[in-house]
Amino acid sequence: MNVEVINTGTELLLGDIVNTNFQYLSRMLNDAGFNVLYQTTIGDNGDRLLEVLAIALKRADIIITNHPDRLAEQLRDLSGAKEGQTGENERTGK
Repeated sequence: MNVEVINTGTELLLGDIVNTNFQYLSRMLNDAGFNVLYQTTIGDNGDRLLEVLAIALKRADIIITNHPDRLAEQLRDLSGAKEGQTGENERTGK
């Protein structure tokens, strides 16, 4: 399985912090037999996040992001869902 990790955070791009999370995650995934083929780092920008996600969906079987709340917010906005509503809620009606 091919994996892409999407790191979000302007602080990562500015070099304010070192992304040790990716280093750890990549080692664990590789040890488990996954192919980590791409790492993408973007700032805190919803439009760029959606662009990067669209690219990742084409080239990876598994996408991991370090900022699930931000990703969920962008996907909700894109789909027109209400705050707090997820795909699971839509399927189950809960």
